[in-house]
Amino acid sequence: MATAVPSRAPRIPAPLVEGAVRARHIVFLYVVIFAVTSVVGYKLGRSSDPLWQFAWQDFFGHLIAASLVALVTLVVPELRRSLPVLYTPSRVPLAARDVVLFVALMWSWAYGASRVLFVFPLLEWRPGLFTLFGYQEHFPHVGAGFVLLYTLASAVIAPITEELVFRGFLQNLWQHRFGLWPGVAFSALAFGLSHIQFTFFATLAGVFFSLIYIRFRSLVPGTLLHGLYNLAAAPFIFGPFFLEKNPARIGSLSSWIPELVLAVFFFPLLVVFWRRFRPTP
Repeated sequence: MATAVPSRAPRIPAPLVEGAVRARHIVFLYVVIFAVTSVVGYKLGRSSDPLWQFAWQDFFGHLIAASLVALVTLVVPELRRSLPVLYTPSRVPLAARDVVLFVALMWSWAYGASRVLFVFPLLEWRPGLFTLFGYQEHFPHVGAGFVLLYTLASAVIAPITEELVFRGFLQNLWQHRFGLWPGVAFSALAFGLSHIQFTFFATLAGVFFSLIYIRFRSLVPGTLLHGLYNLAAAPFIFGPFFLEKNPARIGSLSSWIPELVLAVFFFPLLVVFWRRFRPTP
């Protein structure tokens, strides 16, 4: 039986909370950056091929967002001086069983429980939202170029940016003001809202990432796990199994057998994950 590993809340970087920076400043900057990258990414990624259009938009959007976050972090002294604490090497090694447990939990939540609990009822009510959640009647074949762009954007750039902003800055700022669990909850909700139509999935995923940060007291393990999960859950790998559906039968439970199977595994995995990573005094 998995047991909790002794863990305390990570040391909040003193420069981050002793200066003039507040969580609302980070939220405002991220909203502005998100708006800018959405517009610029769309213009730079325009192409006659919708698949390549998506790939370039996703890549440019994440690259520009990461560049702007890095620029703001280096310019603002409080953020810059907090980096050595946020990225301090973890004293607890990232064990192979932790990696397997986390990826399995996230995968069963992303393609299983969250789809059964939220996406299926929503599509049963509003079938017109079919493509909004990535579903296609015939999932296209993707080449090496698409895979490369997706990997760079989602498995390399996005995890670095998101872990720094949501766990490194926002969770610590809110934790300093309100306490550990409000800090986790608020940062997870902000993380969820940044994923628009996937808010339901991403909010709980944000809690998982926060527990990883608390466990290792460093952003490094969470960033690595974030990138590994994004790669393991890539749509071009599992699209034909989970994202290729008949729009006319999207409201039929028989079309959701793979998701139902994964959802069954999610709940025991969640119990094991909580016992392993719950914060202890």
